[in-house]
Amino acid sequence: MLFEVSMKIFDLHCDTAGECYNEGISLFSNDLHLSIERASQYDEYVQLFAVWIPDKLRGNDAVEYFNNVADNFYKETELHKDYISLYGEDRKTPVKAILTVEGGSA
Repeated sequence: MLFEVSMKIFDLHCDTAGECYNEGISLFSNDLHLSIERASQYDEYVQLFAVWIPDKLRGNDAVEYFNNVADNFYKETELHKDYISLYGEDRKTPVKAILTVEGGSA
């Protein structure tokens, strides 16, 4: 007898948004720890995407870096809006996202 498994995931941290920005690769399809494509295979997937601010960045440089990563992240979510939406948006997508910041310098 085969069993159908329903998987619901709520992951509190990944650095994938920043890595995609730094490497110039897609958040949708990549070989990093997480991709929207792979996450969308679950029944429900909520991901907190942390923007890690490198230690060498402070003040305006830290804020500018965060804004650049965030802009790239929001472009990716808009580009793949059938698969990912921001948590709290009233859209049915397999992946829900929350953007966070790691490090107080920003």
